[in-house]
Amino acid sequence: MSNKSLNITLFAISVFILLIAINLLFSILFGNIHFDTTRDKKYTLTQETKEFLSKNNETISIRFYVSNSLKNKNLIKYARGLRKLFDEYRKYGNGNIELIIVEVKPFTNTQAQAEKTGIKEFDFGDGVKHQYLGASFSNGKGKTLVIPQFIPDRQSFVEDDITRILSRLSSRKIVLGVLSSYFKVVENKHGLSTIKAWPFIEQLELAGYEIVRLSESSLGIDDRIDALLVFYPMNLDAIGKYAIDQYLMRGGNVIMMLDAFAEERFRDKDEFFVYNSGVQDLLANLGVLHLDNILVGDNVDGKNIVLDGRLVQYPFKMVIKNGNIKEHGATKGIDKLFVDHSGFFEFEKIDGIDTKVLFATSEQSGIMLAKNVVDISYDNLIKNYETTETSYPLALMLEGKFRSLYDKPIFETETALQQMPPFLTIPLKEAKMALIADVDMLSEISWNERADSKARGYEVVYSSDNLKFLRNLIDYMTNSNFANVPVKKIEMKKNSLADMFFYFAKHVHAKQKDVMEENLVEVKNKILLLQEQYGKVNMPSIKQAKDIERLQREEIDIMRELRKISYQTKEAYESYLVWFAVLMMAVYPLILTILVALIYICYRKKVSVRAKEMINA
Repeated sequence: MSNKSLNITLFAISVFILLIAINLLFSILFGNIHFDTTRDKKYTLTQETKEFLSKNNETISIRFYVSNSLKNKNLIKYARGLRKLFDEYRKYGNGNIELIIVEVKPFTNTQAQAEKTGIKEFDFGDGVKHQYLGASFSNGKGKTLVIPQFIPDRQSFVEDDITRILSRLSSRKIVLGVLSSYFKVVENKHGLSTIKAWPFIEQLELAGYEIVRLSESSLGIDDRIDALLVFYPMNLDAIGKYAIDQYLMRGGNVIMMLDAFAEERFRDKDEFFVYNSGVQDLLANLGVLHLDNILVGDNVDGKNIVLDGRLVQYPFKMVIKNGNIKEHGATKGIDKLFVDHSGFFEFEKIDGIDTKVLFATSEQSGIMLAKNVVDISYDNLIKNYETTETSYPLALMLEGKFRSLYDKPIFETETALQQMPPFLTIPLKEAKMALIADVDMLSEISWNERADSKARGYEVVYSSDNLKFLRNLIDYMTNSNFANVPVKKIEMKKNSLADMFFYFAKHVHAKQKDVMEENLVEVKNKILLLQEQYGKVNMPSIKQAKDIERLQREEIDIMRELRKISYQTKEAYESYLVWFAVLMMAVYPLILTILVALIYICYRKKVSVRAKEMINA
């Protein structure tokens, strides 16, 4: 090769490398370079769904409603993914799953059909109309269930939603009885009291359970109740306790949620009550102790909150995860649980009863009297919280043949005996009882990421596995045929380098931002509660007005901090871009020099080999 040819080659290579560098920089700025970060399986069926489909003999028709002219980019992408997912259902459905794609066109019969079915129009506030993305599911018996809208934010749960609906159409409904002596989930037969609408009840109904609200005064629990949820048994009376005892004797399934300090109740009433569950003797009979007045905290898994103007790890708001969630059929697929001001259990082994811990605190935990949490401050926390090197059980599962607390019926009148099921001291068959030391696990703020919005039904985005854990308990206890699909981790399949830098920039302040957003939701809820409470009086007092004003100032301060975090994130992102550009400019000459040196070495070697060949010739 002549010197001229070599110079041209080196010049061409130099220009090529320079173009790559320029292109790389533009790609960072404009997001044109992509790379795969995950193996995206969000639209591939899990093994659990495939197993359900292989056993399903019910013919089910799926009608997938999608607008023919979607404008929203997230909906367009989601619609494509859902089409793939529904094709998977049909593929593995053994001929029992029929898929019909309905292209919804504005002002036609397809739009009228979609709306009549229950499909809801999206409203993004941008003036774009006639955007539909939903589905209906029907079995051969004429029963139809509907997902009115597929919310992009809920992608992690969409397979669970769909498979659960298919399970509901092909299985018998599980009947869940709900009994509560304080939280008014019980319907008043006179219709005079206001019944609080508990969102977790709605979510259980969406999951396929038939909810039967029971009264404390009921003399017995009907055998058609597959499982009984006893929710915060405040001063449970003798009739209710006797009914639960006898239900267990007949092989019933009971989920009992206790508490030492119900945060939801405190927010509702704004005053502290000494809690007395009224079931201590019932639990003691099963070898379990629950102290009604002691709170447990976790020094490792406590959430960060702002207390007295400083960011502190607050032990009583716990995030239970990792090894503190024990392996059990009722905890399958459970990764993260939110627990808020919980009590705890102690237990001893009783003959004939198998007792297992479902989840617990870490080894670095502590305790405090529940009454001291009302006027909590940083100094108060340090003073009253006793750190221990103990793991405290927060949820238990008891299985076996339970012994009765009673040796005779509590009523002996002929009328009462006729109304009650036959009295039993010896169990007819094995029963199950789950005990949970926190009722706030079911308050909406503990599982709904958007608890401060009006999102309901399939619009809810879960922030924890709390409701899934309750569903698992019910399914485990009742040997339900409902499919249990794990939550999918939704990650971006393709990211630009610019996206990656932005992710790192967000991650710097992510923890602080999460804490501030949680505090904002809590402050907004407090403001709404106070406004609702004070709105009932004609003229609020000065103290009441100051309470609302203080919270509103706190809300403004938090929003100001969130804006500051957003600005800091933007600055960090731009800093990453600048440093990358500087690095590229610094490294480019070095890369070019090394490349030229390699070409020169290879060229000299080739010339040397050629010279030796000529000499040998």
